[in-house]
Amino acid sequence: LVSSGISSSSVENVRRNLDGHGFGGDSFKYHVGWFQDTLPTAEIGPIAMLRLDGDLSESTQVCLEHLFDHGVPGGCIILDDYPLVGSRKAWDEFCAAVGVKLEPVIACDTGADYFRIP
Repeated sequence: LVSSGISSSSVENVRRNLDGHGFGGDSFKYHVGWFQDTLPTAEIGPIAMLRLDGDLSESTQVCLEHLFDHGVPGGCIILDDYPLVGSRKAWDEFCAAVGVKLEPVIACDTGADYFRIP
């Protein structure tokens, strides 16, 4: 996979943003790097809420391949970029490949779509 290089942020910036919203401290584990480089080796536990903001088809696909199976029943997946062609394509292809049909439960006014994990 080739990165577009258009979407990245430093860990310090992410920490500042979380701190600014009252989510600071040691509650988070950071995996620095591109999705395709960090997710295959990351230790991942159960996921109740998965919010993907990968912008591109490739990054969305990588996240789904490595994180979807960790979703807990009744949890949710929020695809920030679902209205974008690449993200929607990755979602549709992934769902077809694993044999699930999940339609948006909520279409947010920000453009993100919310899916319930069965």
